[in-house]
Amino acid sequence: MRDLLLRYDAALPMATLVPWALDEPQHVLPIPSAERRLVFDDAPVALLYAGSFGRAHSYESLLELARIVRPDCVHLALSVRRNRENALRAAVQPEDFNVSFVPFATAENLAARLACADVHVVSLREEWTGAIVPSKSFGALAIGRPLLFCGDRHSSITQWIDRSVD
Repeated sequence: MRDLLLRYDAALPMATLVPWALDEPQHVLPIPSAERRLVFDDAPVALLYAGSFGRAHSYESLLELARIVRPDCVHLALSVRRNRENALRAAVQPEDFNVSFVPFATAENLAARLACADVHVVSLREEWTGAIVPSKSFGALAIGRPLLFCGDRHSSITQWIDRSVD
């Protein structure tokens, strides 16, 4: 967003908001076995997309990923709600047996839901780059899980990932 605003050469005050998550435990959370079984059954590798799924989020790359890793028994669970949920549900095909929808987690169960996955998946449509940063990325990192981002190379999330591996 800062890059976009600088193009207008406006004398606006700028601030960086500190990333936050609804649940920020002090240590990496262990995998809760009951929640893991409930969401992923016995899948050896568990990918989770959890959170709002609105206009800014894409599903094409998520489903392409699920289809690529299907032979390796990787399971993608989708715990979503909002504007584009129905489009996502309609895009899942019968042969996508390694993709499932699970109910949205309650506030009391959020930590267990986030901790039950091996990897969290986050998406952002290219045209929304600079306008929003999916907060679900901070929730995944706060509980100590890696993040797989499907979005534009110029997004803030991509820049943070690049800086963290240098």
